Amino acid sequence: MKTPLKLAAILAANLAIWPAAWAVFERPAGTGAIASPRDAGRGGGVADQPKLGEVLDFSEMSPVQAYSRPLFDKARRPWQPPAPPAEPVAEPVAEQVVEPEVQALPAPSIRLIGVSSAGVADMKALLQLDESPDPVWVLVGDVLQGWEVGKIDPGSVTIRRGQESMSFELYPEVSSGQ
Repeated sequence: MKTPLKLAAILAANLAIWPAAWAVFERPAGTGAIASPRDAGRGGGVADQPKLGEVLDFSEMSPVQAYSRPLFDKARRPWQPPAPPAEPVAEPVAEQVVEPEVQALPAPSIRLIGVSSAGVADMKALLQLDESPDPVWVLVGDVLQGWEVGKIDPGSVTIRRGQESMSFELYPEVSSGQ
């Protein structure tokens, strides 16, 4: 056979088969089970197939049942996880606020060494604390050993904690016995 005749025969065969193939592939796949009667005895089978639209629990299905459902069906819905169980609403418990005990801090051991001022608003005091060998400069509002510097005068420093206050003089009076 010559080449043009071969091509014509192939074309004629395709034109004859094409409408039948189109009719077969156009029809959607059936939703019934595709398991054979031989598989029916394995945990379920054809008779136990779920209906279209039922929620499927694959943990209770045999593999034959699970795989016999059509994968690409227009009625197929995306998987939705089960709703979580409602959590019981606990009533709020009134919390008891426990006030921490304020431990009495010992009076600080401070010695006023000097006061510097560049005006009334800029007063600094040089203090020697027993806990450190180097003296420190403090401003009003600084905290030393739990005590706040409340007032700095040219000759004294006042510190306070709550209702308590203590003053330290630049030149403390020396007792007559010394």
